[in-house]
Amino acid sequence: MTVTNRCKGRSQVGLNNAFPVVFEELYPFGALLSGGVKPLKDWDRSTDQAFVQAEEEVLDAESGEVVRLPVWLVVVLDGNPAEEADPMEVRVLSRHQPVVPEPVPGMPFRPVVLDGLVVEARVNRDKCRPPWGGRQHRCGGRVEWKAWARGLRAAGAPERAGAGNGKAAAG
Repeated sequence: MTVTNRCKGRSQVGLNNAFPVVFEELYPFGALLSGGVKPLKDWDRSTDQAFVQAEEEVLDAESGEVVRLPVWLVVVLDGNPAEEADPMEVRVLSRHQPVVPEPVPGMPFRPVVLDGLVVEARVNRDKCRPPWGGRQHRCGGRVEWKAWARGLRAAGAPERAGAGNGKAAAG
């Protein structure tokens, strides 16, 4: 697999697709939902007057066809008490808004499991600067991770059939 380094115009070996991850390997101490579920805004199609929810193409596990599903956004925290992990935004692809599990008494967060978890590495080149005034190129590009899921459920609840195992690459 190759990606084009837009800063220098050359190709480098790297990731350009999403890949499935076992939830328990990414979150061995579990995950905690912070806040609720909200629709993700499609910045290209939305206007000041009209909100348009983002959609992604995915492979439907039941029919085997590519379908467009709305994208919902949740914020998840790592349940590992020994680490101070940053919150991770996870995009949930689902026909209907995922249901937030009931709160656990005495806890501010809700333990959840993300079904069909997939991660994707993208290079953010917003801080790349071209050569200027005799200076060399300075690349401030950073790898950013995006997480996708096909379902959200309370920790301990049984997995739904057909939750899928990944995001179909669009194009």
